[in-house]
Amino acid sequence: MHRPPAPAVIEPAEQELLDQGRVRVDLAAARASGALRIDANDPLFLGRLDPLFDGDPETMARTESINPLQLTLTFDQPLRLAVVRVVLAGSPYDWHVEPVAGGERHILRGVPERVYSPIPLPETVETSQIRFEFRRLERDDYVHVSELELWSEGVE
Repeated sequence: MHRPPAPAVIEPAEQELLDQGRVRVDLAAARASGALRIDANDPLFLGRLDPLFDGDPETMARTESINPLQLTLTFDQPLRLAVVRVVLAGSPYDWHVEPVAGGERHILRGVPERVYSPIPLPETVETSQIRFEFRRLERDDYVHVSELELWSEGVE
């Protein structure tokens, strides 16, 4: 995996991940190279993915009245996944990640909008397919995703 460029300002939670030896996976580069395929239950959402990987929590992609949004990331090569972070917008959300297809779900409930919400895995897992579900809890059924980050163990 490629390392993304360092942001101009590193927020404290990101600095803590870096200090722990975690590496943010460059999902934009993996997608551009064909090493990452993304599937969703909203086909129109697939044409709006760039904001998820641009490092800017103020940009976003949204579904067309599809709630919950289900995403599956499939990599050509496995990675050692340690932490997943997302930023969601528009209302509070419940979301979960299934780091290994068919494996255990890790759930966060009632996550406020516009904050990085992390799920550190109890153990680093080697995986090539990761599933997500984002459920908007209030207002309409348009799911807004601003950022999606995967953090791996060690240097890639």
